Amino acid sequence: MKRWATNRPDRRPPLASGQILLFLLLFLLLPFPGPVRGEEKKTEQVRITGIDRMWGDTEGEKTYLEGDLVITKGNTVIHTFYAEVIKTGEGDRSRRARLYGGVRLFQDELKLEGSEMEFAFDEDWAVFRGDVRLEREEVRDAAGEVGKEGFILSCDFLEVETKRKDFQASGNISLVHKEFTVTSAGLTYEDAGEVLFFTGGFFLFREKENMKGEELRIDLQEEVFDARNGVELFFEVEEEEEAEKEEEQEDEEKELEKEG
Repeated sequence: MKRWATNRPDRRPPLASGQILLFLLLFLLLPFPGPVRGEEKKTEQVRITGIDRMWGDTEGEKTYLEGDLVITKGNTVIHTFYAEVIKTGEGDRSRRARLYGGVRLFQDELKLEGSEMEFAFDEDWAVFRGDVRLEREEVRDAAGEVGKEGFILSCDFLEVETKRKDFQASGNISLVHKEFTVTSAGLTYEDAGEVLFFTGGFFLFREKENMKGEELRIDLQEEVFDARNGVELFFEVEEEEEAEKEEEQEDEEKELEKEG
C-alpha cells in the first residue's frame, strides 16, 4: 500500500463561497467504488459533516477540511478535527485522507483512537499512529451466548482492514483480556478465526501464572494457545510441607497441654 510523506502541506487561502459550495456538492455526494465482482462494481457514498472551513485546488486533487468533522461510510463513522483528502490518481473516485488532531473510529463492536490516521475510502483500510487504542466490546448472539470476547489493545502503530476487521500492530503492545494480559513487540489478528499471534518476544500475565517467549498464538474461539521459542513458565504453588509442619506443631502443643 502506498503511503504519504509525513509533512503536512502549507494551508492555502480559503476559496470563494461559490467554489466551496461547488466542491461540497461534488465531494460529499460522490460515491466511492467498492469491491469488484466480475464486471459488477459496487458504489458506496461517503458523507462528511461538521465542516467549518474547506479549501483546495479547483481540480479536486487536494482538499483540506477543518471543523468538528464526522466522516461516514456505511457502518464506519470517524470523528476528527482536520483532514487532508488527496486524489490518488488510480481513478476519478479513488481518494485517501490523512486525519489529525485526535481521531476516533467507530464500527460495530470496534472503537479505535489515535493521534492521527490515514484512511483509504475505496480500499477499506486505515492506519493509526500515536497513542493508539483499540477496544472490542463483547458480542453476544440472540440467545445471549458470547460470540466474540472483548479485549483492549494499546500500541504505537495499527493497520486495520475495516471490512474484515483484521489488524496488525507494533510498538509497545499491551492486550488486556478478561483472563490474561499480553505485552509484545508485534501482533497480528485474524477476525474470522479470532486468532491472536504475538511476535518479537512476549510476556503473558494471568492469575498465579506468567509465561514468556518469542512467539505466542492464542485462538479465542477454540480456547487454545501455542507458545514457541525460548518459552519460560512461572507459577505459584502452595507449600504443603510447611502446612503439615504447622499441623504437627499444633498437635504437639495440644498434647503438652493435656499432660500439663
